[in-house]
Amino acid sequence: MNRLRNLDAYPKINEDFYKRTLSGGVITFFSSVVMLILFFSELRLYMHPVTETQLRVDTSRGEKLRINFDVTFPALQCSIISIDTMDVSGERHLDVVIFEEQHVEFLHFLTNVCAIVGGIFTVSGIVDSFIYHGQRAIKKKMEIGKFN
Repeated sequence: MNRLRNLDAYPKINEDFYKRTLSGGVITFFSSVVMLILFFSELRLYMHPVTETQLRVDTSRGEKLRINFDVTFPALQCSIISIDTMDVSGERHLDVVIFEEQHVEFLHFLTNVCAIVGGIFTVSGIVDSFIYHGQRAIKKKMEIGKFN
């Protein structure tokens, strides 16, 4: 049983060694706010699909086709638009516009959320440790009179 206990990669720290600080509380509060903002931003991207509109020209004939195209419809839904083309020989190509909706996969969403949480906890821990140890060093120097 002791051998198995020695393999523990996550040793527990006695609660007597914990010290809660004001700077740690402030950092925790602000990092939680940032995490919530980023989480809801990712959730919004996950819930609303991205629509991509493409105009593709059939290049299977090996001929070059010059097309100049610049049209703006600010108040028209893209799914209503249809473009039909006709070449010089009279051959018609109907509905050459392709609409694709791209949904973010749940696994991608979950990975991004985990990256946000892990990254913010890591950075917050580094900042908190820097502030805590900096305050302790300044306090020690003040006690021995070396702080000007």
